[in-house]
Amino acid sequence: MAAKYCYWSVATGPYAAWMERCAASAQAAGVSKEFHVLADQEIAGCECYDAMDVDLRDGMARFVYLKAAISKLHFDHYVWVDADTVFTRNPDRLLGTLGRGPIHVPLGERVDHLPEDASLRGLSPVRYHELMRKAGVYNQIHASRSAFWIVKRAAVDVVCELAKHHYAITKTCGEAPHGDAALGYAMQMLCGDPQAHLASRRPDLWWSDESGEFAAPDPLADGWDPRKLSAPRTQAAPPALVHMPVRRRREMSDSAVAVEAIPALG
Repeated sequence: MAAKYCYWSVATGPYAAWMERCAASAQAAGVSKEFHVLADQEIAGCECYDAMDVDLRDGMARFVYLKAAISKLHFDHYVWVDADTVFTRNPDRLLGTLGRGPIHVPLGERVDHLPEDASLRGLSPVRYHELMRKAGVYNQIHASRSAFWIVKRAAVDVVCELAKHHYAITKTCGEAPHGDAALGYAMQMLCGDPQAHLASRRPDLWWSDESGEFAAPDPLADGWDPRKLSAPRTQAAPPALVHMPVRRRREMSDSAVAVEAIPALG
């Protein structure tokens, strides 16, 4: 029997509109999976639950929601997508990214290959590397974000415990913890081969448009057709899921939303 999975996210305040766009783009692309969202208002195309009063600023709230709420839903796997994500088609072999592991987080460059002045949620690559080593990662350490990831239901408890461990190590060392690094830590502690989880291994599946190259109209517009989306210069065709943080920041800025007051997504 095929494994069952759903998409889930957190979308409060102005992110609700983006989540509605995300769900609308998925429906237009032929995605039939359910979207379960912690929210402070109803969002079309999604099953919504009370987001409660949880601090979202350091990115750790997603682990609270995952363990306390989402894991109670009867699915074999849970697929997180940031609200500012657009579906261009129904993803193929999505759960195949897990291999035989319990979690998949798309990994980026090795941290020791990054420029010295790079910033990973406020940490230099050297400091990021030190903290991962101190927490127990002994293979090659990769940078990662939390805009898209998959976790097996049976692994939810251990993933949350590992994230809390990294959070505690980081805080004890005098640095500001963040959920991105905590998730990346859990991923790299549980996966046997980091190379198998590199984002570059599945360019057809997911990509984060950090440069704003992706040309996408509004999924809620009349006549929106995901097949007509244009890929950025770096890719021959758009992946099934495109994370669009640049466009989201631009639109929030244009609408006079105080971006700095909004909790950061992955």
